[in-house]
Amino acid sequence: MAGSELGFLTLHYKNWGWPALISSAFWVTVVSFAYEIFKQGYIHLALPMILALFCTRLVSDLLFGAVLVHYVVRLLVRAHAIQPA
Repeated sequence: MAGSELGFLTLHYKNWGWPALISSAFWVTVVSFAYEIFKQGYIHLALPMILALFCTRLVSDLLFGAVLVHYVVRLLVRAHAIQPA
């Protein structure tokens, strides 16, 4: 997804740790929410509801796109399934 690539691009593809994962999750949230604000009709909702939807999506993307990915990669390295970066 373009949002994820924007996250890694902001760090020039040089950092694959927490900063890159968090940046990637943030940009995934921004890009996908910007698309769906019009596609799903969120634009017609009250501002507090739009902010609540955005924050919920951001927390979800941080949890599944950064934290979970980080720990899965650690487990794969520990199992010698992949080489550490």
